[in-house]
Amino acid sequence: MTNKFLIFLTALFLMVYAVKAQNCGNATYTTTPAVFTAEDQVTINIDLAGCPGLAGTAGSPGAVYLWLFNNGADAIGQTGTWLNSPETFRATYTGTFGKYTYTFTPTILFGKTSAQIGTSMGFLAKTKTGAPQTVDLTLAIEPLVYTPVAIRSFPVKFTQDDIVTFYFDQNFTGVPSTLRSTTEIYMYTDVTLTDNSSLQPSCYDDGPCGTAGQLPVKDNPRLKFVNEGNGIYSLTMIPKTFYGLTGTQQIKDIKVHIRSRNNPYGAGAPNPPASMGDKIFNPVVAD
Repeated sequence: MTNKFLIFLTALFLMVYAVKAQNCGNATYTTTPAVFTAEDQVTINIDLAGCPGLAGTAGSPGAVYLWLFNNGADAIGQTGTWLNSPETFRATYTGTFGKYTYTFTPTILFGKTSAQIGTSMGFLAKTKTGAPQTVDLTLAIEPLVYTPVAIRSFPVKFTQDDIVTFYFDQNFTGVPSTLRSTTEIYMYTDVTLTDNSSLQPSCYDDGPCGTAGQLPVKDNPRLKFVNEGNGIYSLTMIPKTFYGLTGTQQIKDIKVHIRSRNNPYGAGAPNPPASMGDKIFNPVVAD
């Protein structure tokens, strides 16, 4: 009786161990953008090189599927298909062993509002039929907070490596009448780095700049906003590229100054000046 009981316990232990062995805990992952809300399009970048059963081999990558869930509910379209994941949830192989991506928008993926989704969601990587798989992994979701302002960024929080768009609302209360009637909107900008040095794409004045080869704001097309219609203007950039950062340089803050094409404080400038002054944005430091 005792021997049979020991045999049973051993078999049970081996069974549990075999199941756990299929749940790989060596996956690493990031998202692009690093910080996102439930309404942003986000890409999961997952590295499964430490999960041989999922990653396949360098010459023959595995077919990886993501299972995504939020507050006890699975993503729309995958419910009930654990043993046969739909192709819409198949991750894209990047061409580098073990690395895959998957792009989605949380509100669309789950068919929920931002408030219903909350501040986190989970996912795991698996084969089409379920195993092997990774352990459950978690993504933080930034709360969606929108306060009407004249100058804003989207997403609200971003890193210097993310694509970010700065918006200017010409109709907003407080915009000077001269800037409200201007159709050519430009941005004077500079950044302060974490070592307290600064970088400036263009000088503020309309005349020649003090730095050799530098264009004034009015002659730098990169600083001109796109007219989106109805008084909304936008300028999109990747800060690290836009400001020409090199090596380990890290942005502490970005100054955005909305102004007319010509110097709003220069000779012959209108009154009041066609300028909204400085707005400071602080990129998040990526982990």
